[in-house]
Amino acid sequence: MLKEGEWGNLDETLSFLDKQTVDIVGPSNGLLLCFASNHVDFRQKGNMDYIVRNPVTREFRSLPRPHKAYRHVAVAFICKGSNATPLDGIEYEVIRAGILQPWKLTRTLEIDTFSSVTNRWTAASLESSSPFALLVANRPAVVVGEVIYWGGMSSTVLAYDCAMETVQLIELPRMALEPCDYLLGQ
Repeated sequence: MLKEGEWGNLDETLSFLDKQTVDIVGPSNGLLLCFASNHVDFRQKGNMDYIVRNPVTREFRSLPRPHKAYRHVAVAFICKGSNATPLDGIEYEVIRAGILQPWKLTRTLEIDTFSSVTNRWTAASLESSSPFALLVANRPAVVVGEVIYWGGMSSTVLAYDCAMETVQLIELPRMALEPCDYLLGQ
């Protein structure tokens, strides 16, 4: 469906993609980060095909494939521009936290970061002082400044500081309901 607005027609569909499966991973400043695949079982193919979409200008960019395939991945999207600008003039980053065994405690977080400035992925491996289990359900990360917050198991949140390249485990008060479902999005 198209809506007429102050910036023109807004295409809120993803029908322009010739893919069987498209998930919106997360929004940032009016842009959408999407995961797309021609495979019905795309989650088992390694979470490798990302697309940045501007629904205002109807532009999209397919990103190069990341370094490593993970069956389970937590993703964040950071855009430092306005969706009224063409995609070529917008700076953005895609950050992937790869987990080999997501429900098992670990101290190592593998990070892949895509930068639109360099049009490349960079890889890093970070150690946490506390063991964590990252929640890799299809929920967008919460980004505040240069810090990305991903939900963890057992009432925890994992904070990744992009600028300092550090990872910290934050314990939340125990609640009757799964806390990350309610606290991270608010």
